[in-house]
Amino acid sequence: MTDEARIAVNTGLEDGARSRLTHVLRALGIAASSWYHQPIPKERHQRRGPKAQPVPPAIESAVVAMATANPWYGYKRIAVMSRRAGQKVTNRQCYRVMKAHGLLQKRKARAAEIYQTLKLYELLPDGPNDLWQTD
Repeated sequence: MTDEARIAVNTGLEDGARSRLTHVLRALGIAASSWYHQPIPKERHQRRGPKAQPVPPAIESAVVAMATANPWYGYKRIAVMSRRAGQKVTNRQCYRVMKAHGLLQKRKARAAEIYQTLKLYELLPDGPNDLWQTD
């Protein structure tokens, strides 16, 4: 709700002391929930839970080196390979490092025709007694 609308409603309530707020809001077509909602400024928005711990630089460099050497692997496989190499890396740390450095694999979009033909082949019978019909 804009500040101008709030000022207009407040002045309308001051002028007619006998009118109720709900009646004024209903007449103006404003939902009561939007009147009582107090927006939070963007600088005060916070995520719930504890803050993420920073990844140690040694782990970050090891994950980046492993991911650049093996660009076809995802973050879980890179984390396993890093642990086997002697680094104490969690999957979450590996994901955050790879995301920060732009090393995550991006999914390839499928063409609509391929998707439709796959759906068609799912409907076709692929074995005996898969399709029953009556006359």
